[in-house]
Formats: sequence, structure tokens, C-alpha cells
Amino acid sequence: MSARLPKLSLHKATGKARVVIDGRHHYLGPFGSDEAKAAYAKLIDKWRLRQKSHENVSLTIGELILLYDSHVADYYRKNGKTTSEVHVIKAALKPLAKGYAHTPAVEFGPRDLKAVREKYVKAGYARGTCNAYVRRIVALFKWAVSEEFVPVEIHAALKTVAGLRAGRTKAPERPPVRPVAMVEVNAILPHLNRQLRAMIELQIATGCRPGEVCILRPCDMNRDGEVWEYRPSAHKLEHHGKARVVYLGPTPQRVLTPWLDNRPAEAFCFSPVEAETERLAAVHAARTTPASCGNSPGTNRVTKPERSPGECYTTASYGTAIARACRAAKVNEWRPNRLRHARATDLRRLYGIEATRTVLGHSKINMSEHYAEQDGEAARRVMAEVG
Repeated sequence: MSARLPKLSLHKATGKARVVIDGRHHYLGPFGSDEAKAAYAKLIDKWRLRQKSHENVSLTIGELILLYDSHVADYYRKNGKTTSEVHVIKAALKPLAKGYAHTPAVEFGPRDLKAVREKYVKAGYARGTCNAYVRRIVALFKWAVSEEFVPVEIHAALKTVAGLRAGRTKAPERPPVRPVAMVEVNAILPHLNRQLRAMIELQIATGCRPGEVCILRPCDMNRDGEVWEYRPSAHKLEHHGKARVVYLGPTPQRVLTPWLDNRPAEAFCFSPVEAETERLAAVHAARTTPASCGNSPGTNRVTKPERSPGECYTTASYGTAIARACRAAKVNEWRPNRLRHARATDLRRLYGIEATRTVLGHSKINMSEHYAEQDGEAARRVMAEVG
């Protein structure tokens, strides 16, 4: 006996359209609106797919991906927003959806997985990216097993596909991320606003992640003691239950103090809105046209611009600003994560790999070894002495 189709109803208290599916209430916008009807149709399509799977009717790969998309959007969230992993998964599944959309999921095997991987190789993806994308396809089928959409044997078979090995595939190797040279850092500083300059100086001094410097607020900073402690409100490993503390000595303290004083506790220290206000003020101060002529300040601004400055920088906007400054300074473009690599290399040379792991917040030493360049000069000095 087939389940009854969930009906769209009016939620009188809010005036919104509502549908209850599997005990969960979904509010879809104003009742009777096209927005609500479109959202309802999308939910019903997914509901029908679930009913199909429960009736032991084999799902196709395309139908499985549609269901997985809904799971991924709900699962990979942080602070109310989807994480970058959602976009990575979509990119990984795109060739699978294109080539196998109508293939029954129970018929997808290791040879098919290798065929999809070959599409990644032909597209020019690096070996590491190809392997990472394959792992995400296998994760799709692991989830499908947990939902009883496919038998466990399908996932077990896909796990037998070994990853591509260096030197044994046509997929190119991704160049390693090298520490950025200070000469390249200093070259772009004149082309950045004071907010971005301070962010770069903090990363150089502390080795923190780009995302951590973007969201820094006074309320996250403990200024008691000789060494300050910054506990980011969000960080890379928080979903693993790991704490993150960035330690600030005298140099980063001097950089950060002007951005902490006279600022609301929960306001971001480095604000694009503040930077844009300062830029416009500087433009006005440099104006040569008499005040009685031309436009009055603010009269030529767009009322509703397509893009407005945010309250804080994101890793994307931070990286874009640095890339733009690199082009202006006519130096090779680099990304802010290379500042972290540079600090890691210095720490490893001066204090060893264990201290580097602690400062960078790595749970395993091999991650610190990945970030910190080996000190070749030390090896050369040793061999010169031993003869």
C-alpha cells in the first residue's frame, strides 16, 4: 500500500504554506505563491524517491544523487551556512551524474568508478584531486547503505579501488604549497588598506589560518598574562571536538592593540565596511573640484548595489584582495595560506617540529611536516662538518 501524498496547507499564524513530511514541518513561503509551490514540488519529488526506495524499487544514480544533495546541504553546515565541502562534493559527483544518471545504483561497480576517475584525469585534475573526488563518490554509497538504498556489498566493492599512485598515472602532480617570500609580501603592502596589512602582519607573527584572522573579535581575545590567547569562534577542526588557541606574543600584540581598543566586544576587528568608509573619506579629502561644483558627497552612490561590503572579510575576499595587490605590485600571485607555511618553516627551524605542531594547532605531527619546509641549510652545515 502506497503512502498518502503529503498535502500543502496554510499555517494561519504565519500565513505561510506548510507541509509535514515524515513528521517534520516545512514552511515554504507565502501560501499560494509561486515560491511556495516550487519548494513544495521539490520536496515532493524527494519524498517520492524515498517511497520508491522503501518499496524495494531500485534507485538510479541520478535519483540517489538528488537525495544525497539534500543530506549534504543539511549535514555540512557551520554557523548557519553551508561549508565549502558542499561545493567540492557537487564537483566530484558531476561526471557521475552526467554519465550514469539512469544507471541503477545497485549496478554501479568498481569498473564504473574507475571510468569516472578516468574522466577526472582527462579533465586535467591533479592526482590528489582525482583521489579526493573518488573518495567522495565512495562516501555517497556509504551513505546510501546507511539509508538502506543499496546493499552493503556495493559500498564494499567500491572500497577495493586503490587510489592513483605518484608516477603511475597520467594525472599530474599538484605543485607543493611553498612559503611565500617576504620580499613578495612587502611588495604588495603599499597596495592594501590598513585592515589587510594588519591581517597579513598577524598571520606572519602567529601562523594562524586565514579564516581565523578574518573573524577575530575583541570578545574572543584573552589579554591576561604576558602572552595573549585568541580562541576563534569557529575553526577548521571544531566539528571534531578539538579546541583551538592562537597565542600572541609582543609583536602580534602591538599589531592588534589598535584594533581591539574602542571597539564593541562582538564587532569584527577587520571590517570591509570600515575599510570602504575610510577609502571614500580619503577620496573626498583628495578632491580638487570645489565643493560648490560637481557632485555632493554621497549623491552619486548606488542606493541598492549588487554587492555591499561585509561585516568581516572571508577567506575568499581576503585572498582576492591579496591577488589584486600582487597584480598591482607586478609580483607572482600568492594566497594567504602561504603566510602560515612561512611561519611554520621559521618555527620548525628555530624550535623543532613538536613546538611547530602546538603553535599551528595541528593534532598530528605529519600535518606540521606538510606545512613546514625542511631546513636544508642545517643539513648542508652538518655534512660540511662531518666531512
